[in-house]
This record gives sequence, C-alpha cells and structure tokens, in this order.
Amino acid sequence: MRIILRIFGMIILATSSIFAEVNAIPSDSLKGESQFHSPIISSTHDIAQGGDTIEEATLIPSLPYSSSGTTVGYTHNYDEWCPYDSFAPDVVYVYVPTFDQIITITLCSGSEYDTKLYVYENEETPMDPVACNDDACESPNYPHGPYVSRLDNVSLAAGNNYYIIVDGYGTEAGFYTIDIHDICCVVEMNPDEDPVIVSRGDTFGLTGYAINPTSQHLETDIWIMLDVPYNGLYGPLHVFQDIQMVPHDTLAAHIYQYVPYNAPLGTYDYIAYCGDRPDTKCDSAEFPFTVSGTRLADGATEWSFDGNFLGEELIPTEFALDNAYPNPFNATATISYQLPEASRVNLDIYNVLGQRVTTLVNGNVEAGYHSVSWDASGYSSGIYFYKLAVGDRVFTKRMTLLK
Repeated sequence: MRIILRIFGMIILATSSIFAEVNAIPSDSLKGESQFHSPIISSTHDIAQGGDTIEEATLIPSLPYSSSGTTVGYTHNYDEWCPYDSFAPDVVYVYVPTFDQIITITLCSGSEYDTKLYVYENEETPMDPVACNDDACESPNYPHGPYVSRLDNVSLAAGNNYYIIVDGYGTEAGFYTIDIHDICCVVEMNPDEDPVIVSRGDTFGLTGYAINPTSQHLETDIWIMLDVPYNGLYGPLHVFQDIQMVPHDTLAAHIYQYVPYNAPLGTYDYIAYCGDRPDTKCDSAEFPFTVSGTRLADGATEWSFDGNFLGEELIPTEFALDNAYPNPFNATATISYQLPEASRVNLDIYNVLGQRVTTLVNGNVEAGYHSVSWDASGYSSGIYFYKLAVGDRVFTKRMTLLK
C-alpha cells in the first residue's frame, strides 16, 4: 500500500511540473505563427525571449533596451572563441540602428549562469563577430566570480543588421538579463602617481577626460563618488552638470582631490560617472587610492576639489602617453596623449612581431589633451603596442585585444 501511494504521489508531482512548464511559455508561442520556435523551459522563473536562430531573432525596436529570459530549452547554433569554446544553447536578438552608434551590451545586472556574449554584423559567411566577451563582471545573481559577459564601445553602422547572441560557457544555460544602451559619453581618469597613497589632510592629482564618441552634439553630466572601506558608496563629492560637447570632442582637466584630516584609513575606490545624473550612467572610470596613517597639520577638512570638466582650454605641462581605455578591449580602444606645445605627431600600432599594423595619427597637432580611437574589429586577438613619436621623444605602451 505504501509503495502504491508513493507511485501515485510521483505521478501527481510530474503532472504538476508539466503544467508549470506549459503555463510558463508566453502566449504568443502557443499560436500557430510565432516569432520563434518555442523552447521547453524549466520553470515559471525562466521566460522565453530571444529567437532560436538568426532567422528567428527577436527584434530590438530602439535603445535603451532591457529584457530577461532563459537559454534553457534552446538549441546550440553558434559559437565563438572569446577566449573559450562552448556547446551551450544560445538565443538571438537583432538590432538595426538608424544612425551610427556606439553601444554597451551587458548581462551583468541579473544573470544567473556563466555567460558568453557576441555580435555578428549582417549575415556574411563565414561570420566573424564584431565583438565577443566571455568573462567581464560579477552578477549579483551569480556571485561566483567575474564570469558574466559585457561588451563595451561596440561600433554600429546605420542600416546594418546586428545579431546579438546570448550564449554560455561550456554547456552552461540559464536565466539572464540583457541591457543595451548607446554610449552618450566616455569618462577616463589617470592618476598622477601609481599607486596613489595620500596622508589625511593632503591631496592627490589626476587628469580627467570627458569624451564624446558620437557624431552628435552631446550634453552630459559628470559626477564623482567614493567607495569607502567597509561603508560602501559615498557622494557625490562633486557634480558637473550640462557639459556641452561637439561631435568627437574631448575635454580634459587636471584635478586635485583633497582628503579630509579625519578620513578613515584604508583603500578607497575613486569613481567618475558620466551620463544624465542620477538615473543614466553611460560610462564610468575608477582607480584605487590609499589613505595612510599620517596626518597633515592644518590639512583639508572636507572632500574639496580643484579643477573641472567645463571645457576651459587646458595646456599640459609635459609630453605624455596615457594608458589605453579599456585595456584589455574587445573591439575599440581609446588612446589619449598630451602635448604641451604644437608638434608633429606619429601614433602607430604594432603587433608582437614589431610590424606596424596601422597609423592613427600622422601630422601636426595643436597643444592640449588629445584622444583617438582604434577600431580593431578587423584584427586578430593578441598583444599590440601603441607608439607615440613627438620629435625625438618616443613613448610606447602595451594593449591586449580580446575577441
């Protein structure tokens, strides 16, 4: 009798599970004509969203765009090595920009498995991704390491079809949240010294950049926050509102940050955001600094600030080549340099064999802070060197392209 009851209970549980899966499928997928082949999904938490193939891709009508779904029940159709292979099921979205854009695509906000993310342009054969990433961030719903995917500074051309593939590492599949927005600004910060160690009451210096990577006029805000040891985010320390930028403009400022005499000891993160404060964060940059145990007599009493991003003409005091951003990068990197006087400039990219692969700048450049972007979507993954030659001065740094 006990065995019969147990079997009867198992039948009820199995039947309930089947009904739960059927109820979880969106109503559109139960119709004769659906947007994509309906996958069997695992629970009411997993919602079918993307198309199963490029031909069935879910259309993204406009940006910003956000959606949640699952790869469970889909088939394995696509794979890119960036830098790992996979045999996981994947889902597909398609976006057709009406003007040239630079966008960010992220799975970082709520995904629950080890993801992979890449983008194809049109339906060329063989298909090479214009951007690809496996590990970039740690999702709050997948707190096992920085194994969730994000693509920054993806350049899109008006009128082309861009297929966004949500994939997984190995055979991983699960629930994901995808967020896509166009980049309305780029912000960068380079501290004067590395590492930054400052006494309480003293200051540290940095050079900040606000960059308009688009072909449109841009109005943006920049604000500064602190990540305080054991206390989390604090601020904003400073807010610069409604900064006006012409297309492909770069504004720079040398900044002194004062540290109050009563600041807690420890290592902080100094964070700059740009966008439409407080709701839209288009980009961010950060670096750590450490407040030491010494205290400066008659030092600063608050987190005060000298310098700004408001567009005054600033002239650097020395020639310099800054670190590429981001580095490593997926498709596009920004290289910044400083000229205290008008100069003849050569800025070249070399591979590890010492062969020049492209020239970014070759000509006379006015004094000031300058940035140039390298679109490396047509180059293979690996280590590259960027060399700035100004008269008899030569500066060389390394960058890594990951696809």
